[in-house]
This record gives sequence, C-alpha cells and structure tokens, in this order.
Amino acid sequence: MSPSWFRRQPLWERAFRQRGLYGPLHYLFDHAVRPSLERLAKASGGSELTAAAINTLSREYRVVLVVYEFTAEVNNGGLVQYLWNSSGDHAEELFEVVRELGLDELHRSLGVAALEIFGVTVPSVLRERRDSMMRYFGTHPFNDDNNWERLGGMKDAPAAEAATTKFHASESQLLQHFNEWLSSHQGAFL
Repeated sequence: MSPSWFRRQPLWERAFRQRGLYGPLHYLFDHAVRPSLERLAKASGGSELTAAAINTLSREYRVVLVVYEFTAEVNNGGLVQYLWNSSGDHAEELFEVVRELGLDELHRSLGVAALEIFGVTVPSVLRERRDSMMRYFGTHPFNDDNNWERLGGMKDAPAAEAATTKFHASESQLLQHFNEWLSSHQGAFL
C-alpha cells in the first residue's frame, strides 16, 4: 500500500516517480488506462471492447494505450506480431503518434512496412488485416503446428524486419519523447 501522501499526488507526478524510461508509460497504463478500459468493458456487459468504446477514451489516454501496446508487442515478437494481434487495430493512430512525437525515421520505417505488407494503409479491422497478412506471407505468420517446411517457405517481410530493428534502435528515444509529451500533457493525468 502506498503512503497517503503518494496517493494524493497527481497521477502524472506519480508516473514520473517510477524508475526507468518505461516507468511512466507502464504506470499510466496500469493506473489510468487499464482501469478505464475495464470500466468500459464492464459497462458494455463483456470483456471485449469495441473500437467505438475505445474511442471514448481521451486522446491522451489513447496515446498511452497505443504506445504501450506497440512497445509490448514489438518487444515480444516484432512488428509482424503487433500487426497480427488486436493491438494492430490502432496502427494508424500509432503512426500518427510516432509522427507527433517527432520520430520521423521510425514513422517512415513503419509506413514502408505497412506498404510492403498491405499495399496501402494498415486495415483497422482485425480480420481484414489478418487476411491481408496471410496473402502476403502465403501462410499464417504465427503457427503452432510445427510445420517447419511450410513455415520455412514463408515469404520474408524485409521492411517489417527493418521497422522492428528501427524500433529497437530508437526505443529509448521513443520513450524519452513520450515522457516529454507527458510533461506537456500533465493536465490529462491528475
């Protein structure tokens, strides 16, 4: 249990007391965004959230959400995993946030990867995105059937790999820019 003086501090201030570059992002996700998502899910009578429900979050909360999802997914399995999973539903907004944070090289790299895999912008509908990815790769990019011969013949995604590499090279810069953004948006996290 946190001391009472800590709980009385504004949320943004508590976030900045967290250690490491990821500290503020994770704190805001755990203590602001996740509880808001849980309330929205409960209000809708289920555990699945619709895009319309997520869009009721403030712009600042959605920034935290998309940066959190992106960093978690890419660190876990690369850009292809991010795009394959439901977090990829927010890819277009993430691209806007990356540009807003001033990470032009990462933004370009993500755009090139989207163009390579989808031919246009990233579809926001999970089924459409997965269908496009299966057409591009010639198979399901994540498969548990251990069919190594089929998976070995899967088409490479050099731009997606390059974007993943660019993310890892600019990860600390992304988090620094996010923390600077947070400093200028403190009023949203009281």
